[in-house]
Amino acid sequence: MKAFDLLPLRRLLLFFAIYVLLTPSFKDYLDYFYNFDIPVDATVEIIVFCGVLGMTIVYALYLEDKPMKTLIRIALACYIVNSGFNMLLVKGITFGLTKF
Repeated sequence: MKAFDLLPLRRLLLFFAIYVLLTPSFKDYLDYFYNFDIPVDATVEIIVFCGVLGMTIVYALYLEDKPMKTLIRIALACYIVNSGFNMLLVKGITFGLTKF
């Protein structure tokens, strides 16, 4: 809990809280309007798990010793790309790919 006494950490947490509140999320849209079959939904969950596991390994191998500012920049870049793809999906711009 002593870490919260650090002003840079509090500023960082405040920044991420504001960022999360201002970034649109289309998860509800995907949950309610894309009725995937159970096998397809299970496949998506497995892919997500594998992605999280893979990025955890990448972090442990290559990013663990990077400074915090570099990690924050990488996280923001990932958030921006993810939000862009979510907006394209919601607008129906899939470049010929199926919604899955």
